[in-house]
This record gives sequence, C-alpha cells and structure tokens, in this order.
Amino acid sequence: MPVIYFLLLSVLLLSSCTISNEKDLDKTNNSSNIEVIDFNLKFQKISSNDFDNITQLLESLNKIPSSQRDILIENIRQEALKISKMTWPTKINSNSIKVRYNVFFTNVSFLNSQNKLGITNNEQLNLIKQINISWNVFVNEIQKTETQISD
Repeated sequence: MPVIYFLLLSVLLLSSCTISNEKDLDKTNNSSNIEVIDFNLKFQKISSNDFDNITQLLESLNKIPSSQRDILIENIRQEALKISKMTWPTKINSNSIKVRYNVFFTNVSFLNSQNKLGITNNEQLNLIKQINISWNVFVNEIQKTETQISD
C-alpha cells in the first residue's frame, strides 16, 4: 500500500513541477519543426546487459529533433514495459530496486500520455528531467545493492 501512495505522490509532484527561466519552446504543428534541444542529461549505465537498449534510448533524448521526440519516448515506454515484465537478475531482484524502477516507468508512461494530449516543449523538457532523475535514482539503488553484495 505505501508503494501505491509513493507512486501517486511522484505523479502528482511530477505534474505540478514547472521550469523557471527556460526560454519558451512551444511545440508547433509545423512539419518543418526540426529544433534540436541539447538537454545535456547524464543517464547512468547499469552493468547488466538487460538494460543496454533502454540506456541507449534514454541517452538519445539529449540530441533529437523535437519532431522525432514523441516517437522516441514511445519506444522508451515500450522498452521500459518489456523490462518490467522480464525476469530480473537475482542480484538486483529486490523490492527497493523494483519500486525505484516503477517510479521511472510511471514517469515515462506519464510523459508518453501527455505527449499524446499535446504538451509544450517546456512541459516535455520538465518531464524528461524527471525521467532522468528517476532513472539515476534507480541505477544508484542497483549500484548500492551490488556494492553491499560484494562486501
């Protein structure tokens, strides 16, 4: 039950976040919109090969034309869903790691659903930053667990 409250709280916080001092990057429906925004986000890598595809997809968020970003975000959501259904390696198959992954997955799913409703680039940037944070928290938890196991 606390996990559900945590996930709901993260979605509420995520939806209420705003970006200050960002230039206005409203989406347009113009097909010539090839604006590339360098998010300069660092997505940490996981030692398990099971996460290579999603890590590469996340890293490609940094420099992708806005006209292609929605497709990439859908691909990230599909890969994240595939990972959530797989049998996880024993060394990282813990509740604390899975909860952090679920927060990441919730953030990705939320962004994907908001994209379908049509959000501005500023709103999208804010949600992508939340995905970045939740991914890195997830990876940090894996690294912490792996360190404890090796000690």
